Amino acid sequence: MSMTKKVTKLAYHRNGVSGLGFWVGIVKEEKDRMLVVRFPKEADKETGGVVCAAFNIDLLNDNVIEFAQNSYRGDHFNEIMDEAIAKREAE
Repeated sequence: MSMTKKVTKLAYHRNGVSGLGFWVGIVKEEKDRMLVVRFPKEADKETGGVVCAAFNIDLLNDNVIEFAQNSYRGDHFNEIMDEAIAKREAE
């Protein structure tokens, strides 16, 4: 597990009745808290890339959602999220 990132909260969300469900996590980095949305790995295969999004929570609190202002590489968070999800599903 990554030493600089830690999932501090994790929840599964249903996307409506028939939509693709997803996991949401709060990931603590050295100085930031990130909201990370992780779609199932099956979506990775369908799109040809990692389907994971990350946003800085403090910027979200300030209503900053614009690209290049509050956009981070989800592929830097998918591994830590996948580990936390596997651990939760095993419980």
